[in-house]
Amino acid sequence: DLPPQILPPLELEDIEPEGDFLNLFPFERERGRNLLEVLCSVKEEPKGVNIVIGPEGGFTKEEALLLGERGFIPTSLGPFILRAETAATVAPSIVYNYLTSEIRK
Repeated sequence: DLPPQILPPLELEDIEPEGDFLNLFPFERERGRNLLEVLCSVKEEPKGVNIVIGPEGGFTKEEALLLGERGFIPTSLGPFILRAETAATVAPSIVYNYLTSEIRK
């Protein structure tokens, strides 16, 4: 149980998923599954969770495709479009709440 780490901004081409981790990216155009649904659908407990937060204005379709091709799962954070700094707080909070709750047991 390591504390969350916040990495400096990276170019998308430099971001690689970690094998035993759940690799996610909030995407405002994702309508099929929200973050909690994705967390609940994971069969085995991941070693950790990586969350890629996009820039202000969100990811382009091409950027989202690139992340998807690299193994990151697009998720929704709900019906509202959040500012980048808000998404960077909300997404890890949802993950932490889920991982420490009775829901997952």
